[in-house]
Amino acid sequence: MPRPPFRTNLGPHPNEGARRLRAAMARKRLNLRTAAKLLGVNSGVISRWVFCDGRPGIELAERMRQKFGIPIVAWFQPPAEPIMMPDAKATGTEG
Repeated sequence: MPRPPFRTNLGPHPNEGARRLRAAMARKRLNLRTAAKLLGVNSGVISRWVFCDGRPGIELAERMRQKFGIPIVAWFQPPAEPIMMPDAKATGTEG
């Protein structure tokens, strides 16, 4: 089972691409490391995207469009729904 993230806040760039990537990873039961392998990047890069600390370049956005169906433009749009951080109690990660 994927290890839940420990962060409790989003970075400065919330966007629809991040929301969709989170949803795709949850649907496919992928953790950061597995998603990174699928895209040919390291897990730190995926982490920056799902926590809205940055956005992918065009080449990687295209790769995510192919692998996960996330439109390139989604990375430059505000999230259609709130991006929810996991609850520490629900994920068993509270201190």
